[in-house]
Amino acid sequence: QALPAVASVEYENKDEACARAKKLLESNPAITENVPCEVYPASFRVTLADTSQYGQITARLACEPDPTTHDITCSEPGVLKVLDFRDILDRLSAITRVLRNGVLFIAVVMLISATVLVANTLRMGMFARRKEIGIMRLVGATNWRIRVPFLIEGLVEALVGAALAIITLFLVKVFVVDQLRGRIVWLPLIRNGDVLAITPWILIAAAGVAIVAGTIGIRRFLDV
Repeated sequence: QALPAVASVEYENKDEACARAKKLLESNPAITENVPCEVYPASFRVTLADTSQYGQITARLACEPDPTTHDITCSEPGVLKVLDFRDILDRLSAITRVLRNGVLFIAVVMLISATVLVANTLRMGMFARRKEIGIMRLVGATNWRIRVPFLIEGLVEALVGAALAIITLFLVKVFVVDQLRGRIVWLPLIRNGDVLAITPWILIAAAGVAIVAGTIGIRRFLDV
């Protein structure tokens, strides 16, 4: 349990193993009714903090895969063999990596798109008010005096968009994620705390996009 890759270790006796098997195989009564509980072995169930580091467990127990049976036998006293489901974990890690990189790429594209959209919106607003801006410059208004109202406008638009994104995230969590929670027990799904934790970061990102987009979008109109 001292290994960095291990989140927790749980000992499961024969009775607990039998109860778990009956729950998993409840749709197959031929097995649950005819297989006695004595058949199920006691075991340690290791929960990994990082599934890609499962090799630390087998290395710690001095385990090696058998080239003929592909079973993982160990030289550690008291350990017969280890089931680490390495094929499944490798596939899950690859899928997770692809999904993570894909989501990151989409997030970057959407962030750039939002910046361009806000900048164009402010630019159109300044173009529609170019005469007023010219008059303000003639009477001595500074660049910041002209810039601030448009920055506030962009900030409000960005925060409204962020609020809609947060509401959508909550709706997806309630109507989609919560429906999968009881069906996909092995998949970690987002909870209310996760949504609340990311909410301030969404608002901060929206404010940052508004400031950057406003600075870029209205710069050319200050030279009147």
